[in-house]
Amino acid sequence: MKNKENLAIFISGGGSTCEAIIKHLQQVNNGIEPTLVISSTTEAGGIAKAKFLGVETVVMNSALFKKCNFGKELVKFLQEKEITMVSLNGYLKLMPVEVINQYKGKIINQHPGPIGTGDEYNFGGKGMIGENVHLARVIFSSMTEENDWTEVNIHHVEAEFDTGKLIKIGKIDFELPFHNLNQEEVIKNLQVLKEIAHENQQRLLPIEHETVIKALDEYANVGYFPLYFRKDILIKPEQRDILEFSKKITLDSVK
Repeated sequence: MKNKENLAIFISGGGSTCEAIIKHLQQVNNGIEPTLVISSTTEAGGIAKAKFLGVETVVMNSALFKKCNFGKELVKFLQEKEITMVSLNGYLKLMPVEVINQYKGKIINQHPGPIGTGDEYNFGGKGMIGENVHLARVIFSSMTEENDWTEVNIHHVEAEFDTGKLIKIGKIDFELPFHNLNQEEVIKNLQVLKEIAHENQQRLLPIEHETVIKALDEYANVGYFPLYFRKDILIKPEQRDILEFSKKITLDSVK
């Protein structure tokens, strides 16, 4: 990488990935500087972690700019801080298009489930965050004969949730006690499926950290994010109804 990059990390929660990124970049000194952490809420645990590591933090959300264009104000603020790269790590808000356009090719997101097939049939979209993604994936697997696996995705950010091109994946296998369940059987066994989803989330979390760090290191080496291309589609046409049910029952269960 020829030029130094000033990285802004966006968070909404505990900030475990944010903390891992900062520690790594401070240690390796690869030209990407963890310059700023922006939280969408004052209650995010990641704020204290970033401050402890000596990184400036600020809370910014659209509610603070009711009379202004939040996207434009956010771009202005990032430019004032000389930010050149953005990473969304547990950030739960839709990123304004003004920011996406300003940092095209240099704004990435981590997602805790399989996406990136070039169509809408995947484990992304509205409400597919955190453990919700893992539960939807587990429900889907329990209703099919597919191999039991899931993954974290690092991808470019576009104007809609989880639609950008893939950069890197980190994958795990898991075991289920049953397959080919019908909808009624899923509902009956939902608590068991939730427990498996929670376990998967805990197992995948350190892999999320490793995967986004590897993506940043690759950028530091070559000056861009090399893309990852999936060989197979995630959801076969005959499985689309199962996918939609998996997402629906997941979101219904957390209302």
